[in-house]
Amino acid sequence: MFQTLFNPLRPNFPIDDPSASVFQIQWEHEYLRKATAILFWFPAETLCPITLYELGAWSMTTKPLFVGVHPDYARIADVELQTRLVRPDVEIVYSVQALAAQLRHLM
Repeated sequence: MFQTLFNPLRPNFPIDDPSASVFQIQWEHEYLRKATAILFWFPAETLCPITLYELGAWSMTTKPLFVGVHPDYARIADVELQTRLVRPDVEIVYSVQALAAQLRHLM
């Protein structure tokens, strides 16, 4: 089965350029809709407010979701509880390696 990965991270994002933010948001909007499954990773270094929003939005669908949370992520309890309430079928994992292992089973 052929799989394509859409990664929203860019090596050089001009955060002070408002047009860059608009482009990024539109790109993510389009490709989240094209994706057949969505992966979320919540690192310890930031709260990821947009990612939290996107997880909430996509949790309301039946699209396959993969959720990973670093054990030191500041809002770990929120991600766990909200996901469990809306999408009890989603198994949250706590390392990038475990998240990758979930994806391998999809392929």
